[in-house]
Amino acid sequence: MVYSNALDTTEAKGLLATEDKMHAIFQLLKANVFRSRSTLSVILLQLDNYPTTFKKTVEKDITQFLQSRIRESDILIKLSTPSEWCIFLSPSGEEEATAFIQRLFNSREDKETILFQCNEISFSAGIAEIGNSQAALDEIFHSARKLFSKQKESWTIEFVNTYKVKEVEKIRVSIIEDDNIFQKVLLLALTKLPLKQFKLDIQTFSDGYEFLQSDWYRSSHAHLIIMNDILPKKNGFEVLYALRKLPNSKRFITFMMTKKKVEEDMLYAYENGVDQYLFKPFNLRLFEAQVKRVLSRLWS
Repeated sequence: MVYSNALDTTEAKGLLATEDKMHAIFQLLKANVFRSRSTLSVILLQLDNYPTTFKKTVEKDITQFLQSRIRESDILIKLSTPSEWCIFLSPSGEEEATAFIQRLFNSREDKETILFQCNEISFSAGIAEIGNSQAALDEIFHSARKLFSKQKESWTIEFVNTYKVKEVEKIRVSIIEDDNIFQKVLLLALTKLPLKQFKLDIQTFSDGYEFLQSDWYRSSHAHLIIMNDILPKKNGFEVLYALRKLPNSKRFITFMMTKKKVEEDMLYAYENGVDQYLFKPFNLRLFEAQVKRVLSRLWS
């Protein structure tokens, strides 16, 4: 077999980085996982079968081929370990990373992919979805290589699930309600709400003025605000207006409660950023489901 360094004409898309910068890049991407509520996938690609002749040339060709297949936001690194590459897919979870590897593996059946037509090579891939800050790159590689050593066939995908579980995120919650009994009902419902991914830090206020005078809302945390439209001093619409003037106002998730079914008020509320409009009296189970749905979307 004659091996060729001929490549597809597809231009490079993603970033090719050097191994000495790999850990620093990983730390930056990992920090962004929690900050932006996104996911990161680390792929270790290992060449199982490769030619001893022209090995360096073939590895160079593979690097260029991989760079042409990743997105502009992805990062490719050729490792010093023989016949291994690391790919950071950001933001991408395990499902998207798996689809990427499957497309990559399917390229061997494509007659237009010159790399596989000219070289008798085969790969294995290890995928680790990063959902928390405890992930260590060297441990991911070690786990993937251990899985590779147990497999008998090439073109397989292994999964490292150690760091997939997302960290618990603190969510601030404000209940702004002048009816003391109903305020306690909402507090109890939220306190007992089963949430795996979030921890609710709840405070109650009897008026919009009291809420705005506090420093409670001046935080970078995501903040769920459940407030009545009519309040003694500053009503819910005044609170809404004040919040939307703040920097990074998207961190506020607002539920507006009302006894009035006035269409103009509803339109005004939605146009100014209300996420849910609740008509009193409302079903608490439905309310709890709405809260869970809204919070789950923070990581979607």
